[in-house]
Order: sequence, then structure tokens, then C-alpha cells
Amino acid sequence: MRLARRSAAPLALGSLFIAGAIVSAACGGDDGAGGPPPIATSSTRDAGARDSGTLVPVETEASAGAMTFEGRLTATEPVPFGGAPYCEYTMKLEDIVIEVAALESGEIIGATVKDRAVEAAPPPCPHPPMTPSAQSFSLTTVTPSASGSTLAFVGATTNRPETSLVVELVRVGVTYEAAAEWKRTDQTPPLVWTVKATLTLTTE
Repeated sequence: MRLARRSAAPLALGSLFIAGAIVSAACGGDDGAGGPPPIATSSTRDAGARDSGTLVPVETEASAGAMTFEGRLTATEPVPFGGAPYCEYTMKLEDIVIEVAALESGEIIGATVKDRAVEAAPPPCPHPPMTPSAQSFSLTTVTPSASGSTLAFVGATTNRPETSLVVELVRVGVTYEAAAEWKRTDQTPPLVWTVKATLTLTTE
């Protein structure tokens, strides 16, 4: 049963190949590659069954008293990666949407994240960047932290490139602050990047 949502207010909140080693210097990912494994945390509570892009409550009965908090960000700042012996690249994430379901007690019972990965390769790189790619992530575990909760996610099998995601969630009055960190997992340095963003999640 999908949660009854209250509409949320939008808020702001680098490749040369090594012969025979890498088919694509920056894109790296294979369209059919599987998503990254869940991020290891100290939590003993699994957040429940979910699918990619759809928030699914853990406990149907309890979820009746839950609210959905949502935050949006148009784009992050480009993050550089790559370099010798590869081209210089940048990665930014666009159209970010973070959605979290919480009970009145503050217990997090569901969450999803969506974004679009946009890679760029300034000239004179002879290898084009990957085309923009939609990504979605589903919650796997919730771990209590000193200031709130650490949310670990697993990416959909269609995500390109393969990316891990962890969100530090803190309650601030009637809103939540979500500090998200995405990291590429299907390459090794210098083709690995980390993108960070903080969004305010609200509900009417």
C-alpha cells in the first residue's frame, strides 16, 4: 500500500585507453551491469522490501500514521575526476529527488532517491563522455547516529555508472536535513568520483 502523500514543497538545498584494459575510459559501466551491493552498516533492522523508484512502507498498519518528506535539487556542482593517463572529466547530478517516509515517532520506514548522472569531457579528450543516465536508489538499512539516522541505499540494476549512496538524515524542527553522498563503484582511481549534496525535506 503506497503512503498517502501530502504534496511536498520543492526546496533548494575526466581518458585515454590502456590498450585492452578499459573499453570506455569514463563510462566504464556496462548497460547490463548489476547495481552496487547494499552499503554495510551497523544496523540490525532492514528497512523492508522495496522496488526502484517507489516508496513502499515496511509495516502496512503502522504506515497509516506516516508522513512523506520530500526534497529537490536542480543540480550539484560538477566534480572533476580522471586525469593522466586518462582524459579530464566532470560529473554532476541533476534533477535530484529525495523522498523519506517517517512515523510520528520519528522512525524512518521508507525512502527513495532519484537523480540523473551527467558526465562531461572538456576538449581535447578524444573519448566522449557517457550519455546522461537516470538513476534510482531504494533504502536498505537505517542506522541510528548521534544526530539522527544513517540511511543506506542500493541502486537499481539499470543505474549507470554503478553508484553507492548514503544519506545522513537529521530532524530539524518540522523538516529533515538530508546530507547525501554518491560514489562511483565500478572503477578505480582516478576514474572514481564522489558527489555530495544537502537537501531540506519538507511536507505540507
